[in-house]
Amino acid sequence: MSLRREHGASRPVVLPGDEQPFAPAGVSVPLVQRNAGGRLIDSAAARALAKMPRRGRFVPRHIACDPRFEVHNRRRLEWARKRRAELHAMTGGVSYAVGAMVASAAWLYAAGEFAAELAAGSGDVDLFKSAATLTATARTHDMGAWELATRESAARPPPRDEVPIGWMRVEDKPTPHAAASAPPPAANGAPAGSDASARQP
Repeated sequence: MSLRREHGASRPVVLPGDEQPFAPAGVSVPLVQRNAGGRLIDSAAARALAKMPRRGRFVPRHIACDPRFEVHNRRRLEWARKRRAELHAMTGGVSYAVGAMVASAAWLYAAGEFAAELAAGSGDVDLFKSAATLTATARTHDMGAWELATRESAARPPPRDEVPIGWMRVEDKPTPHAAASAPPPAANGAPAGSDASARQP
């Protein structure tokens, strides 16, 4: 992206491939430099590595699961991700507290499905009861996350680039209520009760 002078004004344009400038030297150098043995070359590289975001903040860590629970664990991660997205779309944000409640609900939902699956295979009625208890507790956590997200949305200040509607002034057209309650104009066209109408004989 660059500026090009056209018709007496500078306009942003995307240059063709053969006209784009070359990248300055040193830009492609990695922030964390290592030697041939894979070790950091100096203290500056160590500080740069410490400032980089950790993988666990963005990618769920791998947890060793029972082979029978693997499919339920994948569903747990998918449900938690989609539920956080739904709460964010409905309330405008998901705090750490809301995210923790969603994670707990995801675990309990997955555990309830797993217990129901084991109960179906063994015919154990007590396992069905455990599955019902886990699912009911998960629903409680899910509803609590939604309620907390709703309250936080009401208490969250508006972004700086948004102006509340109450601060806006609309002066182009009067509201229907104001137009209906306005006094009728006098004979000379001035509103009744004004100085111009009072001076009329």
